[in-house]
Amino acid sequence: PIRDRFAALFQRARDDQNAGCQTDYVHAAIIADQMMSNASELRGLHGDLHHENIMFSSRGWLVIDPVGLVGEVGFGAANMFYDPADRDDLCLDPRRIAQMADAFSRALDVDPRRLLDQAYAYGCLSAAWNADGEEEQRDLAIAAAIKQVRQTSY
Repeated sequence: PIRDRFAALFQRARDDQNAGCQTDYVHAAIIADQMMSNASELRGLHGDLHHENIMFSSRGWLVIDPVGLVGEVGFGAANMFYDPADRDDLCLDPRRIAQMADAFSRALDVDPRRLLDQAYAYGCLSAAWNADGEEEQRDLAIAAAIKQVRQTSY
């Protein structure tokens, strides 16, 4: 289940709350818990879908390296907001974030606000996995940009 995949986020949020801190980890854990508790239409998900795992071959387009999760379809697209990994200018661009939310919303038939919440929660999960490193700060910065778009555009 996707809830198990989010264990690092939930633990980091508990640690921060116990320390008296209201961080993005706490906020994202609340959002993730609410979405998972009220999930609709669960599906099999790749679990690590991003541009480096989509390849063209002699057999046509392939998606490789699946993690294999069950969850809402929006969680399957969530980490795409954080790629390409070497293009922070794109990942932090509010217009691109909104365009991606709109495109995924249409393609997946999901409310763009829910997609952005899933992307925000996913980024905070990724930051929890990358605690105390450069990637943690990158993930949190992009998550903050996604949160801002969610609050101002939708």
